[in-house]
Formats: sequence, C-alpha cells, structure tokens
Amino acid sequence: AGKDIRNAIRGAMCSAALDAAGFEFSDQGHDVPYIRACQTASNTSIQTNQFAFVTESLGSKIAFDVMREALTDGRETILDDMIAGSEIYMLANQIALLSLSDLSLTPKNKPVNSADKARPKIVALSELNDFLTYELNPFLEQIWARQVITDDADPPEFDIARRESVAAALGFDIVDIRLEF
Repeated sequence: AGKDIRNAIRGAMCSAALDAAGFEFSDQGHDVPYIRACQTASNTSIQTNQFAFVTESLGSKIAFDVMREALTDGRETILDDMIAGSEIYMLANQIALLSLSDLSLTPKNKPVNSADKARPKIVALSELNDFLTYELNPFLEQIWARQVITDDADPPEFDIARRESVAAALGFDIVDIRLEF
C-alpha cells in the first residue's frame, strides 16, 4: 500500500500547487486521480509564497520520501517548485526508525537543490515522553559515523561543517526541537 499512499500524497501536493496557481480546489473536483492532478499542475506555475507542510508520525516518513524522490529524480516538475524553500513541520516523526530499511551501501542520487538556499527545511518536534518520536540529530550523527569508517580511529566529531555535508546529501536542512508537553 506504500506506493498508493505516496501517490495520494503526490496528488495532494499537485492539487495544492494547482490551487496556488489559481485553479481552486472547488474547480478541481472532489475525486481527482493523482496523475491527472500532477499532469494539470505541470502546465502551471505557482504564484504564491513558500509552502509549509505539517506531518505527524508515519506521515512524516511518507512526506519525506515523496519530497526526496521529487528532488532526486532528475526531472524538474511543479513538485520541485513547491518543495523549494518550503518548511516541513514534523510531530512524532518516524524518519529515523523507518529509514533503517532505506540505508544501503549504494549512494542515492544527490538532490538538485543540495547547495541551494532554496533547500527545504525540516523542523522536527520531538516530544521527550513520546516513545514513538525519534530525534533527527542522533540519526544524522549515525549516518555521518557510518560514512567515515576507519580501522584505527573513531569517526571525527559531528560538527557544523559535517552536519552541513549530511544535510546537503539529504537535500534538507534539519532543525531538531526537543519538547516536553
């Protein structure tokens, strides 16, 4: 069902892009297949400010996957325009846990905006008492530690420059906020 869920998210993003281009939701219809929404959106340009996305739990991972795929597929689409400079607010994010299945020795494609100031920003809100929330900083540190493998020394400290290189490789700036409700 993952493919269908990701396609539904793509379709919702394309529908929002259409709305931002002046083709309102009410004019789009109630039940629009994602392919038609994205094909229609590809013929428009967004005439609005940056987008903000709000996700929770598994939705965080799904939104991350859809955006990461859009940024690394080598095609310039309306989704790329929409994602550029956007902010994604994640509560009880599941990226760290669910990305374990995505880790491999084969490098993924580098996002087209990796060095650009339009790189999207993930703001991960981590509730300290929620056992389903996974902070992103420790996850990023583990990704860095796995990149630098030496026989005789520990990996170098995960400092700001190294954090920037991981963020560029992922295609997202990361802000990890710890909260206690």
